[in-house]
Amino acid sequence: MESGKRCPPRTSVEMPYEGDEVKQLKGELSECILGQWKLCTAGVLLGMPWSIQKRNMAYFIVGGAIGTIADYWKGYNIDCMEIRKKLDAAIKSQEEGKRAMWKNELESALSGNSTK
Repeated sequence: MESGKRCPPRTSVEMPYEGDEVKQLKGELSECILGQWKLCTAGVLLGMPWSIQKRNMAYFIVGGAIGTIADYWKGYNIDCMEIRKKLDAAIKSQEEGKRAMWKNELESALSGNSTK
């Protein structure tokens, strides 16, 4: 492409996009899930004395890993459930809107071809 020339802007039909509500809810869900830290800290603190006593870092690492997995699970399934439900509803609504738009375009295209 020559310098100075720009590509034409894409329309929403050519490039499907996420609505603002979906983007916002995804961001909120990510912040909520990534904001979980208590179980990871507990796992590290429980694994630390065993690691010191046994002189083996495995207990420290395993405790932190199990705590991290537990934090993600708890965040996704318990603490952030309301945001997740809102996000699911927003995505479903957006998909229904897209289906209706494509259905209308298909019907108008077919009706335009049948009159020719």
